[in-house]
Amino acid sequence: MRRSATTGGKSAQIVNLVVVAAVALFATLREEAIAIVCWLRRKVTGLRGFGQKCVRLSAGNDASLGTLWAILENMENLSERSDEENVETTEETAQATERAEFGLDGLVADVNIPRGTVVLAATPIGNTGDASARLIALMEGADIVAAEDTRRLYALANRLGIRVPGRVIAYHDHNERDKADGLLDQVEQGATVLVVSDAGMPTINDPGLAIVRRAIERGLPVTCAPGPSAVLDALCLSGLPTDRFCYEGFLPRKHSERVQHLRALKSERRTIVFYETCIASTSPWRTCLTCSGRIAKWRCAAS
Repeated sequence: MRRSATTGGKSAQIVNLVVVAAVALFATLREEAIAIVCWLRRKVTGLRGFGQKCVRLSAGNDASLGTLWAILENMENLSERSDEENVETTEETAQATERAEFGLDGLVADVNIPRGTVVLAATPIGNTGDASARLIALMEGADIVAAEDTRRLYALANRLGIRVPGRVIAYHDHNERDKADGLLDQVEQGATVLVVSDAGMPTINDPGLAIVRRAIERGLPVTCAPGPSAVLDALCLSGLPTDRFCYEGFLPRKHSERVQHLRALKSERRTIVFYETCIASTSPWRTCLTCSGRIAKWRCAAS
């Protein structure tokens, strides 16, 4: 019995010393005091016992001690909620990192930018989501970007949320022959020259043919980054045979030239793909029916 009483008295003294130490630490280093008190609270006597002990001590010794305990109680709850929020934030950060490593950002980072090369890259026809990781990487990493319309290039970059740090020049139907050799001189010195049109793949009714021909003549490397193509989209959506087809581009604007062009194609048995704007009148297609009488279907798709 004496040993038990002695043990109980020592426990009470220990608790009193713990509380006094907590008060002193709280006055100087509040966050450290909270951590120590909360740890001792769990380890020494448990949640309720230690709380009741502090209430009794505060009533008998110091009226401010109970207030301190209430503050510690509230701050511990806040600390626990903060820990949960930190865990959620850590998980979100880990998920974002995983997306960056294995998602589009990771794909862009893995793209090899060929040096001393002309690169033809397809741009979205109307849906920005069709932009490939290679296109994004090339726009960010090319030394020179030859764009059919520089304003549309920057607009595309803004929609993609990227910058085009390389030198941007206008490269269109009216100047592509004159600028081809100057661009290829840069390629010989190791520069990456990216060629893009307003929409789709360069050289398909768009600038690019002149620089490709001159690069081949000069023995310089040329490659392409595939992507959206209105020709293939039209072919796939037509419902017509796709195993053999030919591409005719835009029909002549003048009626007489259009008729002559279509009559020359009258004996063609393959599926024929034409380009036409959606705002154009139906007269080109009436001319097709008059000249051939074999058109099964035509579509005008806008995105």
